[in-house]
Amino acid sequence: MKFLKKRGIRKETSLSKVRQEAEYETIDFFKDKAYLVIKLCEVLGISRSGYYKYKDRITSEKENQDKLLCLLITEYHSTFDGILGYGRMTMFINKLNHKSFS
Repeated sequence: MKFLKKRGIRKETSLSKVRQEAEYETIDFFKDKAYLVIKLCEVLGISRSGYYKYKDRITSEKENQDKLLCLLITEYHSTFDGILGYGRMTMFINKLNHKSFS
């Protein structure tokens, strides 16, 4: 982690409440390519039971709303070439929400 900070490389952030979601998704990816879950967990340093608990969890409504909001912000950011500030971004998102509930 210190190496990444020295280089100015940012670690991607996630809105998920799951601490090791990237590792769990990595296991899902390689599991479909015929690797053993137990070996993948061993290599990534997580427990098998933790992985299966993640697989069986139900995402909360708040987490689903946060993911949707993140997608909207990303879409507006790329559509307007990153020129929208906080105020205009909020205005566009609120305008969209008002239309969807009317």
